[in-house]
Amino acid sequence: MGKRLLFIYNPYSGKTIISEYVAEIIDECTKVGYDVIAVPTQEKGYATKKVVEYGEIVDHIICSGGDGTLNETINGLMRIEDRPTLGYIPTGSTNDFANSLSIPKSIEDAMDVAINGEEYVIDIGLFNKRYFVYIAAFGAFTEVSYSTSQDLKNVLGHPAYLLEGIRSLPKLRNYHVVLDVDGEIIEDDFLYAMITNATSAGGFKGITGKDVSLNDGIFELLFVKSIQGPPDLNEVLGVLSGFKEESDRVIKRKAKHVKVISSEKIPWTVDGEFAGNHKEVEISVIPSAIEIKS
Repeated sequence: MGKRLLFIYNPYSGKTIISEYVAEIIDECTKVGYDVIAVPTQEKGYATKKVVEYGEIVDHIICSGGDGTLNETINGLMRIEDRPTLGYIPTGSTNDFANSLSIPKSIEDAMDVAINGEEYVIDIGLFNKRYFVYIAAFGAFTEVSYSTSQDLKNVLGHPAYLLEGIRSLPKLRNYHVVLDVDGEIIEDDFLYAMITNATSAGGFKGITGKDVSLNDGIFELLFVKSIQGPPDLNEVLGVLSGFKEESDRVIKRKAKHVKVISSEKIPWTVDGEFAGNHKEVEISVIPSAIEIKS
C-alpha cells in the first residue's frame, strides 16, 4: 500500500483561488507517491471532523485555507494519538502563522513546501479545552476577524480587517481582570491582551517581540492597559509598532501558563475565530506537539 495523504481545503478562503489549483496539488502529491484523499470543507468544524476521521490512516495532511482552517486542522490532529505530519497552503486574508513559518505567499511555492519541505516541530496552545495554533486574545479589535464578512475579506484581503477595525472604534472598552502569569499576579484594567506563539499578529510583524521561537515551550504575552488620552495612545502605538521599547501602559511577559479571571464574561478569539465569552480562562503550552513542513 502506498503512502496516504489527506488534502483538506476551504474553497471559499481568500479569493477562492485554491479551487483553481486542486487538480495540480493532487497531481503533485501523486507524483511523489501519495494516494490522495481530497476533501473540501463544507461547514464550521468540518476540517476537525475529517482530520479525526482520517488522521490515523494517513501519513501526511495538507490543509489549505486561512487561519481558521488551520486552527480546525490542528484541533483534529491534537485529538488523535498517532499524528501525521502537516503541510499548510495559506489562502486567507492575513495568514499570520504562515508568515511566522516563512511559508511562501504564492500557491505554487507554498504547495512545494507543503509536500517537500523540511519538518519543523511547533508548540501548540491549549485554551481551556480548545487548542489553538498561534494566538488567544481579548479586547480592542479582536472581534474584527470573525465579524468581517467572507465576501469582504475575499474582495479586499487584509484591508478588509482595517475597515472593520475603524468601524469598531466607538465600541472600545476596558476589562478589569486578574492575571496569573506563571505565578505572578497582575490586576488592572486592560484594553487589549494577547497570548501568542508567532512572530506576527494581525499582519504586523515584530509586535510579539524580537526573540520569538515557535518551539521553546513559552508564549509571548502582551497586555495593553486602559488608555486615558492621546499621550497614552501615542505611547502604546509606539510600542506596538516597534518604535518604542516599553511603556507603563504595556506589559510584556513570557510564560508557560496564564490564567485570566474577570467578574464579567469577556469575548475571546483564538486564531481569529470567536472562542466564546468567559469569566475565567486558562491557557497553557503543549510543547513540540506538531510537525509542520516549512
